[in-house]
Amino acid sequence: PWIAWIGRLSCLPLLYLSASRKATILYLVILLLYVIIVQRRNFKFWVTAVVVVVSSTMILLLSDGFRAKSRLTMEDPAIVRLLDLQEKDSTEHGEETRVDLLHNWLAVLHDEPWYGYGLQAMSGTLSMENHPDIILLKGPYPTGTHNTYLGVWVDIGPVGFIAFILMMLYYAKKCLFTEGDAIMRWVMVSFLAVNLTFLFVSHNHLFSFEGKVAFALFFLLPSCAGLIGLRRSLIGPPEFRASRF
Repeated sequence: PWIAWIGRLSCLPLLYLSASRKATILYLVILLLYVIIVQRRNFKFWVTAVVVVVSSTMILLLSDGFRAKSRLTMEDPAIVRLLDLQEKDSTEHGEETRVDLLHNWLAVLHDEPWYGYGLQAMSGTLSMENHPDIILLKGPYPTGTHNTYLGVWVDIGPVGFIAFILMMLYYAKKCLFTEGDAIMRWVMVSFLAVNLTFLFVSHNHLFSFEGKVAFALFFLLPSCAGLIGLRRSLIGPPEFRASRF
C-alpha cells in the first residue's frame, strides 16, 4: 500500500542526516532482501520499477535544469560521503580506511594473548568527548576495529570468539527456521540479515544502547513462546493472512 512506501521512504532523511556509510550498506541489504525475497515474482512491481527508471533517465537526459540540480545534489558533502563506500575520500586525505584498520588490527591479533585484551579493547583508545587530551581507555590501537567479529576476537581471544560465533549460529538457525506465517518469517530473516551485516561494519553494536536493544530482540524474538505471542498481538487471528499486508 502507498502508506507503507511512505514509511519506507521516511528513512531517507535519516540516512542523509547521519551521512553514515554503514547505514548505506544496511539500506542496500534491506533493499536486496526486499527485491529478492518479497518482490521476485511480482510482475507489476518489476514493470513499475522499469518505467520509473526509464522515465527518470529520460528526464535527466532531456532537462538541463534537472541535470544541473542533480549535479549539485551529487556534490553535497553528505551525499558524497554516503556514496563513497570504497572510502576514496579518506584515502586521498591520508585517513585510515576500514581496509587499513583490518590490516592494523590483524597485526594486533598477531601479538594478542589467548584470552584477549579485555572488553571494549575493540573500541581503540577512548578520550573524553569535550577534552580529547584526557584518555579514558587506552586501546591496543588508537582507532576502533569497525568490525565486531574481529573485535570480539580482540576482546576475549579465539576461544571466546568461537563461543560467540556458535551462539550467533544457534540464533541464526532459530531465525531462519521459524514456524509461522509469511510476515513473521520475513521479519525474522530480515532482522537476522541486518544484524549480521551490521556486525561487519561497526564495533559499537555490543556496547551502545541501540546495540543492546538489537541483541536483546535478536535473542528473544526467535523463542517459540515469544514468537507466538508477538504474532498474535501484531497480526491477529490466523485467518488474517499475510497477503492482506
